[in-house]
Amino acid sequence: MIRSSLGRLAIAGLAAVLLAACLVWSQAGPAQAAYNDCPPKTFCLYTEAGGQGQMVPLAPKDGPVLDYGTVESLKDRTFLSFRNNTTSWTCLYDDPAYGGTDTQAVLPGHTGGDLAKGTDGQPKVTVASHKFAPSKSLCRTGFDRCEAGRICIFQGPSGRGAGGVASQTEVLPDGVLGNRDYGVTWDDKLVSVANRSHKVACFYRDPGYSGTWQAGSVAYRAFVVLPGEETTLPTDYQRSVSSHKLADAEGKC
Repeated sequence: MIRSSLGRLAIAGLAAVLLAACLVWSQAGPAQAAYNDCPPKTFCLYTEAGGQGQMVPLAPKDGPVLDYGTVESLKDRTFLSFRNNTTSWTCLYDDPAYGGTDTQAVLPGHTGGDLAKGTDGQPKVTVASHKFAPSKSLCRTGFDRCEAGRICIFQGPSGRGAGGVASQTEVLPDGVLGNRDYGVTWDDKLVSVANRSHKVACFYRDPGYSGTWQAGSVAYRAFVVLPGEETTLPTDYQRSVSSHKLADAEGKC
């Protein structure tokens, strides 16, 4: 009787262990399956944490998306997690056109995770635009949007935010494209500049290449950006530019 009771206890214990193992396996199964639907060479965003919910694939070959509000599969959605199946850094931005205060750079090959959260427990980046970059440092700049031969102006630092890459441009006599008087769209909004032309870009406080900036007892007529330079304007010059022209030399500004 004693042997029989011990035998039954041993069998019962073994059954309990097997049941517990099955429960662990069944609970781990869905978690292990998370992020597995992300295709190769693709960055995937998910509408729920942990790689759950609806998945939207984004491929480097398709280029950046400057405004999620213009893409049917992306607009009106809040994304909470991601997987990076690419060999590039993926740069996520809080506002369209690489704008906003917060960004998140996701390293190549990241197997999946939730978006970084702020002190309120919500994602710090609501993801309104993205691009792919060869390094993490390039996630902080948007100057790469500026094409050769253009003077590009931006409403955010380091070439981020809304850009004047293709707005209010005219062809100057030598074929260079550049803005003149900014008008309502750009007046007092410029924060950073990229000069991809072979001319000197001269920026002015007032329309018609006029006005001055005052620094103590010294008045400065123009803020100059040389060919090939890209810069964020000093604080005193930011959001106070109304026109610019191109010149053959700095002394002609």
